[in-house]
Amino acid sequence: TAPIGLAAGVAISSAAKFEKLQTTLKVLTGSAEKGAAAFENLVKFSAKTPFQLEELVRANNTMMGFGISAEDAAKHLQAIGDIAAVSGGDLQGITVAFSQVAAAGRLMGQDLLQLINNGVPIIDMLSSSMGVAKSEIKEMVSQGAVTFPVLLKAFQDATSEGGKFEGGMKTLSGTLSGLGSTLKDNLNIAFAELGKEIVEAFDLKGKAQNLIIFI
Repeated sequence: TAPIGLAAGVAISSAAKFEKLQTTLKVLTGSAEKGAAAFENLVKFSAKTPFQLEELVRANNTMMGFGISAEDAAKHLQAIGDIAAVSGGDLQGITVAFSQVAAAGRLMGQDLLQLINNGVPIIDMLSSSMGVAKSEIKEMVSQGAVTFPVLLKAFQDATSEGGKFEGGMKTLSGTLSGLGSTLKDNLNIAFAELGKEIVEAFDLKGKAQNLIIFI
């Protein structure tokens, strides 16, 4: 019974964590239905990537916090994830810089440095996407000529077919480290589903509320 009890404890803990993540999405989307749909998409997405669900939800929520829609955030997360996977950069750091550009409407010097510090070869990416010399990029940034659509195109070009970061997450998922991360995420998803069933079957929320009232 001890292993069963331990598994149940892990399952309930995972279910609680998932419920919390889903709740944040409900609030940000302004709809329980949209939040549930966005969370379901992220769960499916995380099961195939080297990133943990919590990382992906945090990145997604960051973009939405900067005013990016749930639909667009899901699309951008694919490109950001591919770049982060290959460059070894921090997913959240890249997401913050990307979102700041989206909110401001243009790439500023601090965002350029933040992307570079997170392992994104943004000067090379912009040079290739815009068809201009690398030496011109910083001057164009200072003049406000690199708008968000221009940055977005550079991200899309770099992660689409033939791009330097094409299939970045898929490639990293095939490594020993990536496989371990993917396995862990899939186990967490399975435990969360089991935990949800246990909570409902034993009415643990109701019992917890009664205990709180009693105390």
